Amino acid sequence: MKGLDAKFREGNIISIRRLFIYEQKEELEDFRTRLCFLLHAQSNYEYKIISKKDFDSILLSFGDRTLVNDFGIYGEHFIWETAIENKVFIDSGYVNVDKKRIAKYTELYKRIWTVASKYEILDNELITKYKNFRMVDFRTISCSNSSENS
Repeated sequence: MKGLDAKFREGNIISIRRLFIYEQKEELEDFRTRLCFLLHAQSNYEYKIISKKDFDSILLSFGDRTLVNDFGIYGEHFIWETAIENKVFIDSGYVNVDKKRIAKYTELYKRIWTVASKYEILDNELITKYKNFRMVDFRTISCSNSSENS
């Protein structure tokens, strides 16, 4: 993430967008989730939220069963497709440079992004405490504040 953030700050990357998929609304109130959203906003990254139900519906209606539900698009250069994951980390995946596949994922992402919602953090205490932090600091902050994580 640090490499991407540096390129973004230098203007070599135009935007960083992230889509957060949640299963239950309560997940949006978790300390780590709220902190992650705040750091995205402070880093000038775009982010939106969408329910897993809505995400899965769009993915299913897209009609290409070879597309995975955890992916990353890196411009026109390549995509990341996760092969094995759990809720905490990605076990394995692969990079794909096929232009047709990149175009499919780009179209899918555009559809999902249009349906997804903006979500603002209005927690003044959190905003004050982490005012000058960026998203690249997330792992350090969330691990060092484990008492707030529950």
